[in-house]
Amino acid sequence: MDFVSFIDAELIVLVAALYALGVMLKNSSLKDKYIPFALLIPSILACIAIKGLNVQAIIQGVLCTATAVYTNQLIKQSRKE
Repeated sequence: MDFVSFIDAELIVLVAALYALGVMLKNSSLKDKYIPFALLIPSILACIAIKGLNVQAIIQGVLCTATAVYTNQLIKQSRKE
């Protein structure tokens, strides 16, 4: 199943922005285990700003964060031998 099909089309750019933010956080003093949680807050807030305050927006925020983190892991794992 295509997991990105669950994310609304207008939020795909948010996934790219979250990925970039995650890369910046990776280079900061923030511990790696907190990066997904640090991405979750702006993701949910952005989705609420775009879609309004409802459950769907919160779910979309979680899915966007999950996709950004998953993308990062795919890239990282594909570089391993």
